[in-house]
Amino acid sequence: MDKLFFIDDTVGVRYAYLQLLRDAEKVANIRPVHEFVDCYTFFLAVIRAIGNNAKVALVPGVGRELDKELGGELGEAEGGSKGGEEGSLSSSSSLGSSLGSSLGLGLGSSLGLGLGWGGGLEGKLGWGRLLADSKGELGIMTSGSTGAPKLVWHAMDSLTRAVRIAANHENDVWGLAYHPAHFAGLQVFFQALANQNTLVRLFGLEPAGVHRAIDEHQITHISATPTFLNLLCTRESSSHPSVKRITIGGERLPTALIKRIAGLFPNAKLTNIYASTETGSLLAADGEYFTVPLEFEGLIQIIDGELAVHQSLLAKSIQANATCLHEGSFFKTGDQVERVDGETTAEMAGEEAISERPVRFRFVGRRQDEINVGGFKVNPLEVEELLLAMDEVAGVRVYGRKNSVTGYLVVCDLVLQPFQTLSTLQIRERLTRRLAPYQIPRIVNVVEALPTTYSGKQDRLH
Repeated sequence: MDKLFFIDDTVGVRYAYLQLLRDAEKVANIRPVHEFVDCYTFFLAVIRAIGNNAKVALVPGVGRELDKELGGELGEAEGGSKGGEEGSLSSSSSLGSSLGSSLGLGLGSSLGLGLGWGGGLEGKLGWGRLLADSKGELGIMTSGSTGAPKLVWHAMDSLTRAVRIAANHENDVWGLAYHPAHFAGLQVFFQALANQNTLVRLFGLEPAGVHRAIDEHQITHISATPTFLNLLCTRESSSHPSVKRITIGGERLPTALIKRIAGLFPNAKLTNIYASTETGSLLAADGEYFTVPLEFEGLIQIIDGELAVHQSLLAKSIQANATCLHEGSFFKTGDQVERVDGETTAEMAGEEAISERPVRFRFVGRRQDEINVGGFKVNPLEVEELLLAMDEVAGVRVYGRKNSVTGYLVVCDLVLQPFQTLSTLQIRERLTRRLAPYQIPRIVNVVEALPTTYSGKQDRLH
């Protein structure tokens, strides 16, 4: 029996790998800009693009206002084509040739004889070779959580940097919690495709639907943002023993959330990933503290308290844009970090000894998210972490609101756990022990839900 490729319970569809192969060959034309309509059509377009070594911009299609932000860049990608088939990719047999040679198949009529194809190491290596051999490029939108979204171009080597193919991945079942057009969504897709795993749609579901899908399909691996996982961690949530691995990234990982995740997924190993649309996947940790590996020594630095990445590790379009680079070679990510190694021994050990230590740090926030309250800088993530540690709080967003006296006031939106209450006075009393007066929220709003971007991150624009 052919293995399942994709399950989408929102529309009641299931697709097998053999059908994926057949349908990908039938795709007639892929335009230089592909707008997301549904998951399966999107996957077919990506496979056709990489099989044809094409350059295709991927647009989430989650809202016309968001997509308009990319109007100029997308128009350039289209090459000025208007309607019809102008500017579309040829429906040549290059995809068939790529897949046929990789999988040991002749496509077309021979597929009728290939019903036994789809299992074992040969199939996995075939899809993996297709990814590895492709010279295609994909344009991916940044999430837009802290600024206007932009288009970033990646070659396949940076898109598949974190993909691992091994026999022990044969029975993985992936929960797709990211939008497929997001960088992290593509990472999950490529990891599942290379190992011929089943993908189950989770993004766009209400928490109850996510819980139901995890149990019904016995999902073993989930990659998601802290915001997505936090929505699942309510007091009423039952545990999911089938999940073996949780990969988390895109936002700061609070200690309180780590504990909640451990309770919800008791058999899962947690991996915290540092990745961005500009850099691809770079670092992994089992908590909030990252260590720069030897292979990236000198390529990842901390400059003025901000993480900086060498141009050789960047997306193709960022590498070529000298105006984005600090002193011509490093890209400043905008992520503020705190180095946590070498500081105590600096005076005794000397600079030479410290430089031999691996760089170890934790993220403390985004520079552009800081709130200026009467000349004092407030990091909203620090306030959020303290609020999230309160038993009554299920979710929180801290941001600034303009004020004629202090410049800004600190405001927080809270989602409470079921059947819980929490007053503004209680919040202030608890935070007074940990924060300066200017850091404590002056306005507290209890809300039903917090805004998120299409990528599942908390929306910090306000």
